[in-house]
Amino acid sequence: MEYFLLFLIWIAASFFFPGVLRKLQIPWVNAVILAGIILGPYGWGVVYPGEIMDFLATLGLVFLMFTAGLDTKLSVLKKAGKNVAYFAVLNFAIPFATGFFIGILLRLDVFDR
Repeated sequence: MEYFLLFLIWIAASFFFPGVLRKLQIPWVNAVILAGIILGPYGWGVVYPGEIMDFLATLGLVFLMFTAGLDTKLSVLKKAGKNVAYFAVLNFAIPFATGFFIGILLRLDVFDR
């Protein structure tokens, strides 16, 4: 019975939050994520994660990545090819280099054994 109540809370939140936040021009996905933050253990503490919630969170992440992939248009990506490639390289290289040099400054091992 507990899982059924938990499921009903999440279903109600997934309909309530996007409806309210649509008036503020906040997208559906962001509204659902905000609902999870507010109702989760770091918000009001209505719902605490367990094995089933971890599974559903992983399933939701896969669904979110799938829908993001469906929104990607290869024709637009080809048209902006070099700019996208430069941005992707910089988006990886700058945080990696920053973290690497901070680790060296803090005398952390590069390969933790």
